[in-house]
Amino acid sequence: MTQEVIVSTKARAMQFIDSFSGRRAFFAVSGILLVFLIIVFVQFFKKTNRNLYADGLAKFHEKNFDQAVKLFSQALEYSPSDHASRFGLGWAYQAKGWKKEALQQYETAIKGASDTLMYSAFNAGVIQQEARQLNEAVRLYLIAEKINPQFSSAFLNLGLVYLDLAKNELALEQFGRYLQLDPKSAVGYFDIGIAYERLGKREEAKKNYKQSLQIDPKNLGALQRLNTLSTTK
Repeated sequence: MTQEVIVSTKARAMQFIDSFSGRRAFFAVSGILLVFLIIVFVQFFKKTNRNLYADGLAKFHEKNFDQAVKLFSQALEYSPSDHASRFGLGWAYQAKGWKKEALQQYETAIKGASDTLMYSAFNAGVIQQEARQLNEAVRLYLIAEKINPQFSSAFLNLGLVYLDLAKNELALEQFGRYLQLDPKSAVGYFDIGIAYERLGKREEAKKNYKQSLQIDPKNLGALQRLNTLSTTK
């Protein structure tokens, strides 16, 4: 009887293993199929979008502006961030005499292209900053600031680069502009405190370290600098 139970248990165990292996194989095949379908969809999407843009452009040059509007609009339904199709739609509207609609599309295209350029300049600046190519980082952060004067991260990072370059007055200016955009930043008050300290303005430095600690009591860097200034002359 015991032997039969052992055999039966082994048989069930083997059945479970076979079943589990089968499920693993099924999921593996399903995963591969899913990846394949995603790749096919992406390629189809790209091809469709390119074709719609190209067809819209062709219709525009044929002066079939209504059809061009339709095709460019369809391209944007597939990819709202397609700046070329956005421009094409504005161009077609303009050719039809629809100036208000054209202007709206141009403004949207400008903003999208500007955001792309801004983030590209900023991220390139981060890479150059990390590589200690500080002058290049300055150039790139200034580009990002010029494109969008509300982009606070560019001011913060540029201030840090200026600190590394010992251009403390310029660092102070950048941190000040950063805090105008983000007045509740403990990091901003700490960094501007560093700039003041390097300029020999101890009381201003202490004031900003205290402000940083009010916002973030766990800011050990600000606490350390404040204690150092309070115990030294």
